[in-house]
Amino acid sequence: MRLIPGFCILLGIAFSGQSAATDIPVAAQVAQSQPIFVSVQLTGTVTSPSNSTLSTSTSGLVESIYVEEGAIVEAEAVLLELDAKLVELQLKNMQAKYKQEKIAMQDAERRRDEAKTLFAQKSFSKSSLHLLESEVAEKQAVLQQA
Repeated sequence: MRLIPGFCILLGIAFSGQSAATDIPVAAQVAQSQPIFVSVQLTGTVTSPSNSTLSTSTSGLVESIYVEEGAIVEAEAVLLELDAKLVELQLKNMQAKYKQEKIAMQDAERRRDEAKTLFAQKSFSKSSLHLLESEVAEKQAVLQQA
């Protein structure tokens, strides 16, 4: 055990007199800051945060659609066309109801006018005449709504 410390001392004395065989060159530079750009390529789907529900103010069957899903459209642009057959049937139905109400009003006016003539001859009561006048007013109101 005494040999190891003595050997280490001898080695230290033997190599302490040697110098470095080659010099290593050293270069110094000032550090500068630069922006770091990181680019990441991804694949995905972009979803709009807002949605618009499309509806028509009248019911019916869609006959034609003029825009594709996801297309950008301007305000007041025509997006679709409804089948006109249902609307035409509704129009004919309303015209028939109007004509029916008009005939009912004309009949009420005729009966009222006859009652006025009979009332003037004292052959018709005043309360019955008032009922016929009320009926005419009611028929006129219904006709205006039709």
